[in-house]
Amino acid sequence: MSIMILLVLGLCVLGFYIHVGIIFNRVVQLAQQRSDLRTSAWLLLVNLAEPFIMGVWLLIQLIYFDFESLIGSVGEPLAATSSFFTYYWPMALLLIGIPVIALLFIPQAQVRATAIRSLWTGAMRLVMVWLCFNFIMVGATILIAIGLSIWSLRLINSYYKSLMAQSSLAVVFDQHGLAIQAIVPSIE
Repeated sequence: MSIMILLVLGLCVLGFYIHVGIIFNRVVQLAQQRSDLRTSAWLLLVNLAEPFIMGVWLLIQLIYFDFESLIGSVGEPLAATSSFFTYYWPMALLLIGIPVIALLFIPQAQVRATAIRSLWTGAMRLVMVWLCFNFIMVGATILIAIGLSIWSLRLINSYYKSLMAQSSLAVVFDQHGLAIQAIVPSIE
């Protein structure tokens, strides 16, 4: 029975990473095609890269520390909180720190809107993982965190599609003067 649960959980995690990889590839193509959206795409890429970075970080932690030290304090609020911040600080840096820096230092309205969305989805994922880590058993923690991450990635994907629908303006000089023409990118 437990092998079946681990198999299903492993397939869910694999499907999650494949889904994130597909969206990541689309956003990379967006950044390559549309120079006007590069900064916004970069913020989305940071949000999408977080599961991969955290996966590698947690594997490193499991190699150097035993599994019990990683999840042994689940359900004990103070001990779990200190363990959470010990192991999940890269997640907090990626999902909270980078969008806040973008909000503070980049004045473009579209980048600010992307930073707010990235901050909102990142904070939601971080708080949910913290709540699960402190108050729910480990199996439920993984399923809830994966479900919430998939939902937040759907929000990012829909925002990506709305960015693609926006046309950029290019200034074209011709013989008659100045003309503004919309550029419609093609996705291959």
